[in-house]
Amino acid sequence: MILKTKGIVLHSFKYGDTGIISNIYTESHGKVSFLIQGARKHKAKLKANLFQPLFLLDMEIYYKEKRQLQKIKEARMDYPFETILFDDSKRSIAMFLAEVINKSIQSEDYDQQLFEFIATHIKMLDLKEKGLANFHMYFLIQLTKFLGFYPQNNYNAENPFFDLKNA
Repeated sequence: MILKTKGIVLHSFKYGDTGIISNIYTESHGKVSFLIQGARKHKAKLKANLFQPLFLLDMEIYYKEKRQLQKIKEARMDYPFETILFDDSKRSIAMFLAEVINKSIQSEDYDQQLFEFIATHIKMLDLKEKGLANFHMYFLIQLTKFLGFYPQNNYNAENPFFDLKNA
């Protein structure tokens, strides 16, 4: 079945001589692994540089329910970055966040709110000029809402510590 969806590239690695495997968090199916054959060839239809961490893509995919590695029919940039690719600090934050998201989200269950949260914060990182020092900390704290262990705001003299069981 051919589907149109948006995706956020989380991690990519070489496969064989010219292929890559890319973990992409899709809007319609959650975290999915894609095999892109021939992406590192000179005349490739889907170039490997399109699958860098946190790139926002607009894709047409061949999706089969039981298959572990899906295939991409067509992919293009959904949001071209203005500063992330050229600013070393933003690029390192993006790579860090992509790895954390890749390791944190294990299931293929999709969550529209989580997808929108990640996409919005990627765009914020790209447009933000000042105050980047704690951006990753803010993002990670907000991400815990979707992972199920966001801290409650109940600090007082009786509760001076974070309760790991009850959050």
